[in-house]
Amino acid sequence: MSVHTELKQFMKAYMFINNKNVHYPIINLLCVKRSMSVRGVCANVHLMDNLEIVKTPDKYILLALIIVLITLSACTLSDGADPRVATQTYQALDAIAEATVQAIQSQEAQATVQASTPSLTSAPGPATLTPTPIYSPTPAVPIIEVSLDSNCRTGPGKVYDMVGALLVGETTEILARGSVLNYWVVDNPDYPGHECWLWGKYATVSGDTSHLPIRSVAPTPIPSPGSIRGYVYIDGNHNGQRDDPVDGHISGANLFLKEGACPGTTTFATASSSSADGSYSFYNVPAGKYCLWRDLNQQTFDPDFHSIDLAPGENRTEVNFRYLP
Repeated sequence: MSVHTELKQFMKAYMFINNKNVHYPIINLLCVKRSMSVRGVCANVHLMDNLEIVKTPDKYILLALIIVLITLSACTLSDGADPRVATQTYQALDAIAEATVQAIQSQEAQATVQASTPSLTSAPGPATLTPTPIYSPTPAVPIIEVSLDSNCRTGPGKVYDMVGALLVGETTEILARGSVLNYWVVDNPDYPGHECWLWGKYATVSGDTSHLPIRSVAPTPIPSPGSIRGYVYIDGNHNGQRDDPVDGHISGANLFLKEGACPGTTTFATASSSSADGSYSFYNVPAGKYCLWRDLNQQTFDPDFHSIDLAPGENRTEVNFRYLP
């Protein structure tokens, strides 16, 4: 068998074993009973395998092939060749092998640097700040405040007595919902611990009122009657004031109290001035509008009539008529 054929068989078997990751003891079996030239290849391959060079990478197989080429050349040039040519050939082949090894080492160093160099990633941009929503705390109990001073009464409406007031800037607790639309039953701001009804027109409510009870309206109170009183007097100094006892009085003057705005309609009551001091009076007068007339058939008094708007239980005084001498 020729050296070339023997080397080709050896390298084919070696590459098969190397791809199967079989170590150099198996290669020893391939090297026995080989010619001197092939044994030189085995020695070189053993050296690389001991150095763990030839394992799997293709670049190392290339180095092995170069060594084989060197060996083959050595075999070819050993018989009858010009020594100078052989020397030059060896030097050229050695240079090729050295350059190949240096190239492989350079690739390994570069791969090591690349593996150890951390990859650069773009720095994260500034974080976007999401504003934290601000929540107004919900009061534990519902409260109420007003934009205009509001009266607090015993019930919903002016027919009920005023027992307190909620002023601008004040707050009070809501105790119940009124059965009348837009009214709240609250803790009396002027008398804490007592209830009163507050109109909600100018009110602002804070807190949950859905759980509050509904308070029924108290019976409408019967307004207390009022009264109208005055004098019929002589205004001696014409100052429009009753300067008792300087001014005199007139007795027997007839007066008529009519219902409704002046001039009035139905006569509610009549009265006459007293002979003692010129006084007169109307009692048990319900709240409402009235027109009080003097008797035009008598001597001239000033004025002819008075327009009166009487509140529930009001006692109006000094509704006077004067005589100008």
